[in-house]
Amino acid sequence: MAGYNAEIEFQILPHGGLRMSRANYDAMSKAELKQYFLTHRGDRAALQAYLDRINERPLIVIAHLSDPDFDEKVQAAIRQKLEKATCSDRV
Repeated sequence: MAGYNAEIEFQILPHGGLRMSRANYDAMSKAELKQYFLTHRGDRAALQAYLDRINERPLIVIAHLSDPDFDEKVQAAIRQKLEKATCSDRV
């Protein structure tokens, strides 16, 4: 989170704590927002911003544990991910 000090706007809360403005949550990467929340666990707005961020792109279920083709589906998904990464490295 280094480098955000100049951009951060804080609101003083009634109990004396500080809360970062929503606009600055939006300026953070998902990893930075997660780290901010982990160090400011009382900041409910930060938690909500993080939850909103991770729910923007829901996880895709590849296979369920009870699926008889579980291993094959997982291996195929890994191959696709590796192929996609290899193709993007070439560009």
